Amino acid sequence: MIKSHGPIGTLVPNKSITIVGAGISGLLMGYYLKKENIPFKILEKESTVGGKIGTSSNEFGVAEKSANAVFSNDDVIDLLDDLKISYFQADRKLKKIVWRQGAAYSPPLKKWEILCVLFSLFKKVPKLNNISVKDFFKPLLGEKICSEVLAPALGGVYAYDIEDLHFESIFKNVDTQKNYLSFLLQLKRKNKGQNKI
Repeated sequence: MIKSHGPIGTLVPNKSITIVGAGISGLLMGYYLKKENIPFKILEKESTVGGKIGTSSNEFGVAEKSANAVFSNDDVIDLLDDLKISYFQADRKLKKIVWRQGAAYSPPLKKWEILCVLFSLFKKVPKLNNISVKDFFKPLLGEKICSEVLAPALGGVYAYDIEDLHFESIFKNVDTQKNYLSFLLQLKRKNKGQNKI
């Protein structure tokens, strides 16, 4: 962990830190503070920890309530090794089902929605002046797909509503001066070297 004088303040040795929420972010912060021997406490209003992370069973089988895979890099692998968590590379052929409006969908978009998105790929992306993830993707996906597919997917990963999630906090150093197609191709190139675990 790098100690810095960032926008959230300065770490004061021997002064206890209070972490609000025992979701994945709060637990990881506690883990790193413990490694640095910095006193802390975690406050959680629920009776369980892990936030949105969880598994449930339904008539279709086992389902993850949030992300069940991450794109790995050396930092992720080091963390998993340090925590003694075993991992495996995700099967790219594994069928993914999304629950929308009381029905299971795979792929998550209906055929007519896929056509609409394809036609929207050539739209110019919005300017990034303090824009949210929803405001960025709404011209491409529309309101319905944003709320039924994108919001649950990113909410599970970032534990934050896409209307409040800042675009540049997720997509850093991405050229967004062109259309959505060039943006998505650029993302694909950036993620090509990453393994999903």
